[in-house]
Amino acid sequence: MRIIIISTSIGFLGSGKGGGVELTLNSLVLGLLNKGHDVKVVAPDQSQLSEQCRSAELICVRGTPQTSWQHQDYYAAAETSQDSIVNALNR
Repeated sequence: MRIIIISTSIGFLGSGKGGGVELTLNSLVLGLLNKGHDVKVVAPDQSQLSEQCRSAELICVRGTPQTSWQHQDYYAAAETSQDSIVNALNR
């Protein structure tokens, strides 16, 4: 099966900014590769997959990392900049 996974836009894979998302993504990709699936990962520019996941295709997207909404005030509006990674994925 051909599978595409989209990573978090908060930080590039390997930066640690994605927290548990990075760990989960690498585990998921590794499991899918071990089952013989063709895996592509879309992630922010400068991303790197773990050594065991190098056979997956990594598609890097340029843009400004998204501000973590988790660290915003509860009532803050959700905003993205024009050059954000999120907006780059919509083009």
